[in-house]
Amino acid sequence: MKTLLEVKNLRKSFDHKSIAAIENLSFELLQNEIVSIIGPSGTGKSTLVKMIAGEIAADEGSILFDKNISIDNFKNNFSYVPQELSLDNSKTIFENIGTHLIEENEEKRHHAIRDMIEVFGLQYKDHKYPSELSTGQKSRVEMAKALVTNPRLLILDEPFANLDRSLRNEIKSELVEILKERKISALIVTHNLEDAFSHSDKIMVLNDGGIKQFSPAREVYTRPADAWVAHFTGPVNLMAGTVGEAKTDEFQQTNKLDTFTVPCYDKKINSGDFAYMLIRPEACVVSKEGKYKGKVKKIIHLGPTSEVWLQIGGIERFKVSASLSDTVVINRSVKFDINIDQCQLLSI
Repeated sequence: MKTLLEVKNLRKSFDHKSIAAIENLSFELLQNEIVSIIGPSGTGKSTLVKMIAGEIAADEGSILFDKNISIDNFKNNFSYVPQELSLDNSKTIFENIGTHLIEENEEKRHHAIRDMIEVFGLQYKDHKYPSELSTGQKSRVEMAKALVTNPRLLILDEPFANLDRSLRNEIKSELVEILKERKISALIVTHNLEDAFSHSDKIMVLNDGGIKQFSPAREVYTRPADAWVAHFTGPVNLMAGTVGEAKTDEFQQTNKLDTFTVPCYDKKINSGDFAYMLIRPEACVVSKEGKYKGKVKKIIHLGPTSEVWLQIGGIERFKVSASLSDTVVINRSVKFDINIDQCQLLSI
């Protein structure tokens, strides 16, 4: 697939400690690819997309579109939606949507705006003003305003931050469908991991102004680059122990729980090393005949499943996942098995 955006050795530093710096950052965005940018607050996510959008200048490095087009010559081909709502309260919804639409033919212009009104379910709202709309409706107008020009690249900075979960999922699904249908690439900054994993082709994990991992969305969760990424992307058990005999893409490891033969994708690990065994809660299956047993210390209800914290010997907090049909009670024992195929070794 053709590369749409190429960022090379990007660097940006600030005098203000509250604004994150970017250090020697490089990546490529393909055509018709949706990439979510995640990371802790203040790690450079907004700084990065503002540089790509031309809102702030980089100190060093290059940002190229189609391999050789500079950002100044590409401006008509992308839309940038900042964190703050950018609607003009003195204009109607119809007028707001057409803000950046350059179309001399009035009939074509009117049709393009009406098309976005239909796509985002804003019928009968076109002559209203932003102050008359709900937060969800305003977000739809922002998306319509950004997409009415049919850009090749859409840059969104926390687009769903102020929406409740149900509304966020609804608008997110509408947006992704349009992006795929119209072959629009997207860079989306988000703090919401559920959003990132559910709508992205790839995820970029930022920390301290650099890329910790840039991989397909599923791989970021199932094969995190290191222990920090594993912790950041979801609940995890990291069992430290000595690595023993090596097999093809597997090592033996002994930890406080047991001795396991574990998949290993980390090329830095060798026999004799001290390493982590990564066990996600969902890799632990509650079963009456389970091999392992722990006392329930805490239950976190997550709707269809629960995250259960167990005390197992000297292990004070071991997390497993339980379904609605599993009987788990505080201070009672529960048995479980571990799907080793869902685990892996990580460097310490």
